[in-house]
Amino acid sequence: TIQAKTSGCDPQIVSASSTRSAVSVRVGGIGAGRLTLSGQRISTVRRTIKRSDAATIKTRLKLTTSQRRQLSQGRSVRVAVKVSYRPKSGKTVTMRRNVTVEGVERD
Repeated sequence: TIQAKTSGCDPQIVSASSTRSAVSVRVGGIGAGRLTLSGQRISTVRRTIKRSDAATIKTRLKLTTSQRRQLSQGRSVRVAVKVSYRPKSGKTVTMRRNVTVEGVERD
């Protein structure tokens, strides 16, 4: 048999957003398996996916004192996140993305 490989069906980060205390990442092109979201200054979280073509995974940020100070002064902080997808059968795929946490200056 011949297996055709379609382009654009690989797991990929569709979107990423953040608040001052949490990061949310949406991953597309997946099936049943396990998603892991990790990185520096991030609580590692795992989510088991039964069946889906996309899933959202969220976790809390553990920012340093200087990073929290930057946010309160209206500056933004970049956080590197790593998403790993382990399908039920096959190899683990790792994706990386920098997420910007926007600061809000308080009066």
